[in-house]
Amino acid sequence: MSEAMFEQAPLPLLTQFTLGDKVTLVTFPVGNPPVSYRLETRITEVADGNYEGEITKVTPMGREAFDQHHFHVGGHVEFETSNILGNAP
Repeated sequence: MSEAMFEQAPLPLLTQFTLGDKVTLVTFPVGNPPVSYRLETRITEVADGNYEGEITKVTPMGREAFDQHHFHVGGHVEFETSNILGNAP
């Protein structure tokens, strides 16, 4: 996956994220029918504002009874600082 899959945060965060931090990302709609996902991700690699993370939780947004998932727990995603919406619980 690439950082082009994720929405940008409305405001830049001042936090310096490091290995092991859990962050929240939101995807642009994907699939047919299109669905956005909220991903909780644990950072596994950091390089100059670029990150790789392991997905720890996947929540389809706007679809309660949705069975087809494009992301799964344990999968890996790449993203930038600007894609991080905040810390994940």
